[in-house]
Amino acid sequence: MSSGFTAEQLQVHIPRLRRYARALTGSREAADDLTQDTLERAWVKRDLWREQAGSPDGKLRAWLFAVMHNLFINGVKRTRQFGSLDELAAARQATLRIEQSNHEGVLIDLIHE
Repeated sequence: MSSGFTAEQLQVHIPRLRRYARALTGSREAADDLTQDTLERAWVKRDLWREQAGSPDGKLRAWLFAVMHNLFINGVKRTRQFGSLDELAAARQATLRIEQSNHEGVLIDLIHE
């Protein structure tokens, strides 16, 4: 069994992934974003996919659909947790500000030592 896959093997599945993403999201823009996120995640994690006996192409397609489904569900959970994407973005900005102020505090402490 080999691990990973090539960009060419991944590219073959893009039209089906886009159709599935459109069915999940109901929006062309959101579907394109979800497809891109799926392809990025699959490429980064490609060593986790293992070709199995039988139809390796079908196994890859099923794995890609599972990755997309999981990304979609995680996005829905995040949106529900915050109520809206605006609230999610605001929470992320607040977290970044806190992290930045913590880093600035550490730097100030280091300067005064």
